[in-house]
Amino acid sequence: MKTDIMPTTQHGFLPGRSTVTCLRSRLDKWTKEIDRGNSVDVTYFDFQKGFDKVPHRRLIHKVNEAGIGSHLLKWILAFLSDRQFYVRIGDSFSDTYAVKSGVPQGSVLGPVLFGINILDLSRLLKSKPHILR
Repeated sequence: MKTDIMPTTQHGFLPGRSTVTCLRSRLDKWTKEIDRGNSVDVTYFDFQKGFDKVPHRRLIHKVNEAGIGSHLLKWILAFLSDRQFYVRIGDSFSDTYAVKSGVPQGSVLGPVLFGINILDLSRLLKSKPHILR
């Protein structure tokens, strides 16, 4: 099984990495490029509600592509499966609905699964993205 799944450009939810380390590394690179007379283009993606919109089937496919297979893949599938939700307003409850997308927030596994979900983002871009969630 692969143990180096997350790229070195990932700054969110990793030990020793944070908003500060991401911005510091980017600011250093941008400053050097400007000092060389080059232009710098910056694009920001807003992954608002990103944890809620990850389709389970695609996520399991990407987890498998990342080299996580066998028993751990089955465990992740079980972790995501058979989840339900309902809405409560005061003393009233809605019907119960199946959860078909998203990763459970507040879980340790949630940020890792979201990170795996966006791994291919860096392969789609010409420049190396620095990712902070």
